[in-house]
Amino acid sequence: MPEFSEKVDIYALGLILLEMSTDIDRMTYHEKNATFDLLKKDRTILSNHNLENFEKELILALTEIEP
Repeated sequence: MPEFSEKVDIYALGLILLEMSTDIDRMTYHEKNATFDLLKKDRTILSNHNLENFEKELILALTEIEP
């Protein structure tokens, strides 16, 4: 069984912050998944989300795989 730590909570916090900072609730299921996939795989947040640079940097920092 894998061991979980507070890092799991920090990652989830980054995803929640992304959801709260964007209009992701108005997106289709496919658009949401594409947004999360870009964040996870490419470490990119689309520019059409209108986030400030510090918000993008914080979300990217919180969702690092190896913090």
